[in-house]
Amino acid sequence: MRPICRPLAVVLFLAMALPGMAGQSPSGAGAPTSSDITRIQRQLRAAADVPTGGPRISYRVDVFGKAPRFDLFARSENLTTGPVPYGAPTATQMHDVMTPQAFRPPVADVGAFVRWMAGVSTRAAAR
Repeated sequence: MRPICRPLAVVLFLAMALPGMAGQSPSGAGAPTSSDITRIQRQLRAAADVPTGGPRISYRVDVFGKAPRFDLFARSENLTTGPVPYGAPTATQMHDVMTPQAFRPPVADVGAFVRWMAGVSTRAAAR
């Protein structure tokens, strides 16, 4: 089975590559030929001679100006330490926002649990 796979792979590769190579020009990747340039020039001349029915008025306005200075970070902002103001929320903040109060676990009172256990142990010792 293995000797059949290689020739089959070569044939399939050539079958896929030949249609793509057929559309390429021999002078390079998409380089216009002299016949393309003359055809484009001829079509441009023909388009310029078509009457439009009115005067051909065109305006060209060049505007020059100085762009304002754009500071991404102010000098007072220190980004090397600490959280970024108005930055992404922490996992705890996301949990607090997304979980309703009714579904949050209650806070465990360890002192009450210890007192209850002490009471249970004293009652058991008294019996």
